[in-house]
Amino acid sequence: MRVERLRVIVGTLLMFVISGVLTFVFASANTSVPVSLKLRLGKDTLAMAEATYLKAEITNNTDKDLLLDNRLMFLLANPPYRFSLYLIMPSGEECLYQGFRGVDVLGPVRPHHFFLLPPGVKASKGILLWWSIFLPREYEVALEKLPPGTYKLFVTYRLPETADQEKIVIYSDTVEFVFLPPKSEHHHALVEMDSLYRFFGSIGAAKGRIGLQAIKESNTPYSEAAHARLLTWVRDLDSFTLEKANFDSLYPSSQFSTHLLETQYKYAKTANRTNVLDSLNRLLLEIEPSNTDALLRQGVIRHPATLEDLR
Repeated sequence: MRVERLRVIVGTLLMFVISGVLTFVFASANTSVPVSLKLRLGKDTLAMAEATYLKAEITNNTDKDLLLDNRLMFLLANPPYRFSLYLIMPSGEECLYQGFRGVDVLGPVRPHHFFLLPPGVKASKGILLWWSIFLPREYEVALEKLPPGTYKLFVTYRLPETADQEKIVIYSDTVEFVFLPPKSEHHHALVEMDSLYRFFGSIGAAKGRIGLQAIKESNTPYSEAAHARLLTWVRDLDSFTLEKANFDSLYPSSQFSTHLLETQYKYAKTANRTNVLDSLNRLLLEIEPSNTDALLRQGVIRHPATLEDLR
């Protein structure tokens, strides 16, 4: 009898446990995630420390407009930083990307610092991702010593807080990429890449341009990113357009096309070339349909009308 009663008790407890697990699973499956955040890399197999283009895409899964930051990579650059990007080394060590610390917002917060993302709509921003300021100290100026293998990236994003929007931190998916073992014929370019550490730490350093020019002419996998970075310093629209045409002929399917088109649009607007703005914006949306700036210009997403909308 005791054995039978024990079986009944154990069976009942198991039913409660199973019921609880199923309830948790179904609750988790039915819980609405207000924002989904995905990362995309321009390439997932890279030469050692090769720069790449990183895109972060946010989707509004709610039934109302969602307030988001309208800064670099969804960042309103006043501490605490909303958007944090992490690298996981093959050893499992995590590194926080420090590049965003160079961005600053001066003056009061304004409505255009934010945008309202409609239900079901995606918005994306991107950066040209260099590794010099994203690594443990022993590799910051010794990129050639990085261990080859599989690396991972993920981000956390803290939603802006308003009366209708709770304090929520969103985690992205995790993307993997591979750094190949360094090749001896690329060593000179990698050593030149080491010298860019101080340039990335202080905007406008003249030595940075010299280093980038040498890397551009190195005929290595690092040439493309260096060329793209140098091209953004060509301020005159006509000169930029010619230089970009040359870049496009060298790299017809470049991962940096979005980056350069955004720059071209900015220069065209500054030069008041209204006749090319619409075509540039359409081309940008063909390459990246969720591009935040292009969607803002089309009115698909919008800025808040007043600061009151932020509260």
